[in-house]
Amino acid sequence: DISVGDAPTVPDAIDPSATATGELGATAESARLEAWIESRVRMVRKIPFGTIGLTALAMLIYAAISMLIEVERTFNRVCNVYAGRSWARRVTQYWTLLTLGTLCLIASFSVGEAATRWVERLAVLDSMGDLRSSVVAWAAFGVTVLISTGLFVIVYTTVPNTRIQFMPALAGALLAAVLWEAGKWGFTLYVHESAELVSLLMQVDI
Repeated sequence: DISVGDAPTVPDAIDPSATATGELGATAESARLEAWIESRVRMVRKIPFGTIGLTALAMLIYAAISMLIEVERTFNRVCNVYAGRSWARRVTQYWTLLTLGTLCLIASFSVGEAATRWVERLAVLDSMGDLRSSVVAWAAFGVTVLISTGLFVIVYTTVPNTRIQFMPALAGALLAAVLWEAGKWGFTLYVHESAELVSLLMQVDI
């Protein structure tokens, strides 16, 4: 005898009206989301971009001045100086550092990029490309180190509110420049190798 409890369980049938209601609800939510995004885009378009540019410029100047103030304060602590400069001297000094620092960084990166292109060109031209590429690469590294050393010397001798001897400043600047340029070189190599690895993995997946 087969009892009622042994009868197989039959799943409930899917209500077509419930499915249609769910799809309509999802469509309504999507429409509301699109309307919200469009309203925000219209709000952004109404913002005067001249005001945004002036605000961004003011914030950039404020951030640069705040950073230089903290740098000067740290250098003064290292040199056991507890009195800062007047604001008139600070403005002149900060403007000079920002200008020279920007020029030195641009020169350093320009030399590095030019050397990289030269090395790649020599490696393609002749069989002695490897030797010449190594010479050019080390020469470019030396030039960038000299540029960075000059920048660090200026910073080490002018930022602290005291007289700094030139030779200790030069030694520290040279060490900092070598480490700085080595870090730049290592980061560039890392990015280059990572890009090649990603390209290789994409080709393998394909």
